Amino acid sequence: MYPALIKLLHNESLRITISVFPILSNISKGEQRHKQFLLNNKILDELEKTFHRYNNQVVLSYVSLIISNLANGTEAQIGEIIDSKLLTLIIENIQEKYGKIDAIKKEFTVIVLNILENGTFQHIANLIEKGVIELICQVIQTIDQQIIYNCLQIFYIITKLNENYYIVNQIEKYRGFEIVNELTNHKNTLIGTLSQKILQNFNKCLNEQIKQDIEH
Repeated sequence: MYPALIKLLHNESLRITISVFPILSNISKGEQRHKQFLLNNKILDELEKTFHRYNNQVVLSYVSLIISNLANGTEAQIGEIIDSKLLTLIIENIQEKYGKIDAIKKEFTVIVLNILENGTFQHIANLIEKGVIELICQVIQTIDQQIIYNCLQIFYIITKLNENYYIVNQIEKYRGFEIVNELTNHKNTLIGTLSQKILQNFNKCLNEQIKQDIEH
């Protein structure tokens, strides 16, 4: 069943392709064995080919949704996603073409959150190298409160990784902490409270880095 569905992506009809996406999306939300069946049948390669074939907003939305579902998986499954070209493809298209489409930006933040929550530190480091922090610092500048909150959750998880100041420094480099500081007085108390916690983590990390520099 899965191979046949995935092969349907490889056709010249956009209508057929779009009709297959919801089915694959539902499968990718299933148990780990369902995710693995998709990965074993080269779903990542086919999603990349499909996007390059059509290169439109609807296809990118579905590709992002399926990737976010798969990223809520095992460390090995996340490793396959990290090693594929799809994350870079999504990042580049949000930066260059679909930066105003909230649905795509929201799904991207879910992808990142799932990788942060389920992946290894090496996965996180690889994610940062793909330019995720710069994009999150752009995406957070929106009126959509769910996107803002997702971005803040990403910052919160990262700032808890105090042992790696380089990653926290990436947020500072792209004005992330300036933006977070502005959100401390947001009308949504969840956003305001989380922003304050992020700044506390950042200050703690900064103090630890200064201490290490003095000791060395």
